Formats: sequence, structure tokens, C-alpha cells
Amino acid sequence: MRTIHRGLAALTTATVAGAGLVAVAPAAAAPAAEVAITNFGFDAASYGSKTTGNPTADSDATALSHLPCTRRVPRDDRNFLAEAGDGDGVSLRGVNTHNFTRRKDGTVSANSVVTIDRGRLAGGEVRFTNLRGRVKSFHNATGYHVNTVSDLGTLTVAGKLVPLPVGGQRLEVPVPGQGTLIVNRRVEHVRNVGANGAVNVLRFVSSTDNTVEKVGRAFSRIDGQIEGGLFGGAAWGSDARVGDRAALGRAALQPMPCPGTRGQVKETSTGEATPDFGFIGARRSFAYGVQRDNSATGYTRSVVAAARFGGGALKFRAIRAKANVTRQADGDVVRTAKGSGVGRILVNGKEIQTPRAGVPRKVAGLGTFTVRKVNKTPTGIEVTGVIVRIFNGTPKVKSDDTVVNLANANLRIKKS
Repeated sequence: MRTIHRGLAALTTATVAGAGLVAVAPAAAAPAAEVAITNFGFDAASYGSKTTGNPTADSDATALSHLPCTRRVPRDDRNFLAEAGDGDGVSLRGVNTHNFTRRKDGTVSANSVVTIDRGRLAGGEVRFTNLRGRVKSFHNATGYHVNTVSDLGTLTVAGKLVPLPVGGQRLEVPVPGQGTLIVNRRVEHVRNVGANGAVNVLRFVSSTDNTVEKVGRAFSRIDGQIEGGLFGGAAWGSDARVGDRAALGRAALQPMPCPGTRGQVKETSTGEATPDFGFIGARRSFAYGVQRDNSATGYTRSVVAAARFGGGALKFRAIRAKANVTRQADGDVVRTAKGSGVGRILVNGKEIQTPRAGVPRKVAGLGTFTVRKVNKTPTGIEVTGVIVRIFNGTPKVKSDDTVVNLANANLRIKKS
């Protein structure tokens, strides 16, 4: 996979009057808004584009801006790229993303915005101008609400102008010989304890392979009843990188919502995989979190049934990672990795004792593996069941190694 981010981090402007220089006093800075800690959890993210399912042109989210779980208002995050895309079918110009929280006249809100001046996707068969997506998830005197906006200036498909629906209604347009374009994909959910929404202004789904191109995406969420603590983190079965390039995304990803799971166990699973570097069996990930008055407790957990590398030279069975965190009413955070480990390890067909946690062990002709890697943070814990590092022909140079993380569980609980 590769990510292409080309653009300007900032723009500067100057004014010249006549032939001389004019000294201008700097404008007085606007007073900073007072930051408040609310009893609501806010989460928002937006990006310009993301391509998946295409092995030659996958990209991470471009011009991404993100507000992780927070109770603070106001809070802002912005991003801008003059150019963005996946280096293949998607090319964008003037991408702006903005995510922020606000409080005004009794309304608190999480907001996500994406705008794109112009661009193309589906190999240039789809072209557009003046894209805008916005999601506002908010609470006021009448409860929780969400508003979504999805809009385009112009849209052409295969050289023909497409009439756009009024009010941002959903539209599907065939792209001849390529697939289907979905316009104004919007989702809104309102519950008695929160609200969230998402917009994907343009989404191309290829009919010839597994490629999905998402352009102009925004998401925001507001949750209530989180006085005990603000959850964050996730569990996932596996991921891998070759040097600084992603080779396998986070499989069986189960995120932890900001308020926790309200006492329910959330689960995500996926089947076997056979990437170039080995075999990874079925993966399952779980999340559980509950508020208890002025305290909060929960866990994230991941299980990988089996894995093997080097043609079977290194095998694992029942790889487990579990991150357990409790934020007590007095503010203390208790965190453990209890429940993490490996059932069996075989090296060249022989079962060995589990090595000491966190210490790499060499496997001749292959690389190293590390069992039960744990990192404690002030508000939580990060656990990986097994880390496998495969040497790629240059043992003294680590930058091109393949690193595989099996069974991952991260969790944090913040007070604010």
C-alpha cells in the first residue's frame, strides 16, 4: 500500500501598495474562547479521499483531520492539502477538512466538515467541482439531533453532465465499463443517549475488481452519560508493515466508543489470511466498557487462532491480548494485561517454552519474535500478543524488515 500526500501546509499572503513599503500593525488576536469540560463525549473526523481494495493504489486517508474522544469545548483540528489522491484513479485539488466542538445558546455539538475545490476519480471518468460535506451531531433542550449536508457544484460522468438531486438526495450513476458511482451517501442515527452521522459525498465501487474510492467523507458523534470516564482505544487481530509501508491493515478491528459499550460486549471477526509473509488464522476482537457513577471500567481483547511463518519454521497457537483498565472514583487508573499470552509455540516442529515477556527471541534463518509486549500509559495500556520480525536479506539493516503484530488490545480511560 502507498500513501501520496502532496500539498501545502500553510499559505501566506502579502499586500503591496504603490512602490513603497507600508508598515501595518498586526491585528489584535481574538480572545481565546473559554475551554469547558462537559458531560458529553465528542468524536469527529474527515478526509479528502481514501482508496481500498486496489493493491497498486491503496491510500490512507488524505488531508485527514481528527478529533479523538474529548469532553472539551471548544476544540479544533484542521488540515489542508493543495493536491491529494491515491496516485492512480483519484486526483483532488484544494482539500480542506475541519473538525470542531462548540457550545452556544444551550447547544453543544461535534462538527465535521470537508470541502474540495475540484477533482476526479474512477480513472478520470468522474469529475466534479465544489464538493462540500458536513455533519453536525448536537444536543439541545429537546434532546439529541444530527444534521448532514452533501453537496456538489457540478458532476460529469464519462463526459456527460449529471443533473444533481435537490436537497442532497442519494443518487446512483453507472460509470460505463467501470462500476457504479454513489452520490450523497448519508447516514444519521439518533438515540436517547447520543447521536452520530456520516457523509460520503462520492463513492465509486468498481465492477472489475475490489476497488472502492471514497471522496469527501465527514463523521461526527456526540454521546451522553459519560461522567465516569472517556474511553478510547481498540482491539484488532493483526497488522503488518514492510519498512514504513503498510503490508496488511488492521484486521478484525473493534473500536471502543467514547462512552464505552454501555455494558454490552462488541465483537468483530474475520477469517484466515495468507499474505506473502505467512499464514494468519481466524481473528476475533472484543470491546467492553461501562460507566459506574464516578468511575469507569472495561477491556479490549483480541484472539488469533493460529499463525505460521517461514514455511512453517515458526508456528503459534491461541495468541491472546487483553487490555484491562479501570478509572476509579478517586482518579486512580488501574491497568493490567491479564489474559494475554500464547497457547503454544513451535520452532522447526518442536514446542518450546514461552520466552520472557517483551524480550525478542531469534529464529535462525527467519528473524525474531516477541511475546506479550506491554506498554502502560498514564491513562491506560497497550498490549500485543506476539510481534514477529522477518529479516529481508539484510540482517544489519532493519528498515526493510517485515513486522507483523498479532492480537492487539489498546485501551485508555480519561477523565476529560
